[in-house]
Amino acid sequence: MAKNDVVLIDAIVDQRTADNYPSSQRDEVFEFLALEQLLKDHDLSHDELESGWVDGRDDGGLDGFFILVNGHLVQDPLAFAWPKRSAEIEVWILTCKHHETSQQAPLNSLLASIPELLDLGLDRPALRGSYSEGLLDQRALLHTVYRRLSIARPSLKFRFAYVSRGDSESVAPNVAARADQIVSAVQALFSDCEASFQFIGAAELVALYRRTRTFSIDLPVTEYATRGSGSYVALARLDDYCRFVTDESGHGGVPLAVEISGPLPVFLTQVFR
Repeated sequence: MAKNDVVLIDAIVDQRTADNYPSSQRDEVFEFLALEQLLKDHDLSHDELESGWVDGRDDGGLDGFFILVNGHLVQDPLAFAWPKRSAEIEVWILTCKHHETSQQAPLNSLLASIPELLDLGLDRPALRGSYSEGLLDQRALLHTVYRRLSIARPSLKFRFAYVSRGDSESVAPNVAARADQIVSAVQALFSDCEASFQFIGAAELVALYRRTRTFSIDLPVTEYATRGSGSYVALARLDDYCRFVTDESGHGGVPLAVEISGPLPVFLTQVFR
């Protein structure tokens, strides 16, 4: 890690703290910056990031808890467009501390919480730990997503990350061992899942901050016809197309790729950077 990576991260945090974005507390600003950068490619709005920001009293060691299906954040199960097949559930569980090193205490809390928080067979009254309503709501949402997509045989991935201002290459063995135990605890709860743990330090945060985000937008298509050699003619509503080629501010994006998924109604997916 370059020494000045910490200087740059601190400068960003200080500026955002001065702007009161999203708080006047430096540790909270650092947490939000970490959530924003790690989930950058999912193009989450401020409100969407706050929906999974569960830090506070009785947070069980979790600062961020986000559930995505095929890359889209799930907030309201009733309004979500559920896939009927090829479903991927991705769960991000983040611990963000404005520390100069990765410390064991936050992971001790996480290791104590994960075995029961992710045991979806336990009803809320059966939980022994003391958890905030926001955290319990996210747990209930994961339960809903997992059951709702059971028929689609979804793949399940858990992404854990501990974010600090430290050096990710100098994590103490006892801290790394706690991370391995958390991964093992998750794999013991789900027979077929992928679980990983990352340590993110100042260098990784700087790299994420400098990287241009990548995101995708779906265009509902009412009809389409093939023209051979991978060419298609598609018919879409004009208002849908306008949303497809512009961002939230009405500016046009730069497409990196356009993919077609079907069957009807198909979606054209445009990837912007």
